[in-house]
Amino acid sequence: MSVGWIKHSIGSFELDYKWDVSNGETLALFGPSGSGKSLTLNLLSGFITPQNAYFELDSTLLVDTSKGVYQAIEKRDIGYVPQEYNLFPHLSVEKNIEYGLFNWKEFQKNTRVSELLHWLQIEDLRFRSPETLSAGQKQRVAFARSIARKPKLLLLDEPFANLDESLRNVLRQKLREEIIELSIPVIFVSHDWSDVEALAHQVSVLSQGTIVDGGIVGKFHKPMIEPSPPLVSENRIMLYGNVTQTDRDGHLSTCSVNGVSLIVRQSIVNTGKELSLTIDPRDISLSFDRFVNSTIENVLTGRIIGSANLDSLQTELTIDCGLGTDINIMVSRQLFDRCGVKPDQPVWVLVRAHDIRVK
Repeated sequence: MSVGWIKHSIGSFELDYKWDVSNGETLALFGPSGSGKSLTLNLLSGFITPQNAYFELDSTLLVDTSKGVYQAIEKRDIGYVPQEYNLFPHLSVEKNIEYGLFNWKEFQKNTRVSELLHWLQIEDLRFRSPETLSAGQKQRVAFARSIARKPKLLLLDEPFANLDESLRNVLRQKLREEIIELSIPVIFVSHDWSDVEALAHQVSVLSQGTIVDGGIVGKFHKPMIEPSPPLVSENRIMLYGNVTQTDRDGHLSTCSVNGVSLIVRQSIVNTGKELSLTIDPRDISLSFDRFVNSTIENVLTGRIIGSANLDSLQTELTIDCGLGTDINIMVSRQLFDRCGVKPDQPVWVLVRAHDIRVK
């Protein structure tokens, strides 16, 4: 059983979330981009340290900020599949899956890895390296690694996003079977209401970091909520391009925008088709060091052409990354000062395929 609460602020954004999930039960976090769903999983997993929180797992206290209790990530026994997958590029698929099985005997490792490869229909990928895999294949490998050691809690961020409908249905069923067998609580994030209906026992609807609705799935109708907070039209990044390539296995397409390639999470058969693309600036991440071997589909090279301090907490950066239109990104003043950001400085712009809206 997993129970607790988190209160955490990033700039003006405030997350206030409580949960209570029994063993063998699945909780879905549903809501628009920017509502705090992925942030919640990162805080639960320990990848981000919460400012105020209390967290129990199977009656074991993992976090209590009021008492200075904070269990290290490696001692939490939590399986986690982030959107970026985070596979180790220097390890094969087999070695990635068995990474957390360091206390297992060799024959036990082989048996468990073979079982998962067969279960997820990726037996032929056993000795492949992550860089040779499609997005859908990477997602299945990351999922196998997360459950290999049979954790006490499973966290999944958009677990079915890169899968076609037939495989998605198969894996939903397989996941239900695994949850029953392991009898563990599962918390997962999804933008797809069909995932919630197929897999979740209960749902929390998040908007602006707060639970605005929720209940038992089956007695609860799909919520009608708008993206939060609403984007002013001039803040959206509007782009126009043409389809140049489609990866049907991963349901991804490559578009050329002013000569720059962008990968979107949609299978578009017609090469050459004109598309209108929209990106929420809040979905963009920046790196001030050269970014390589990333599982984020789009890593664009750019340069900073302007900056403006909006207040004591935020700075707006203007970046040219060759898309034919400049992009404006909000960053914290703390990050701006720490990184020593300067005009004309190179920067790497990171955008996930599913964060690019296609029209």
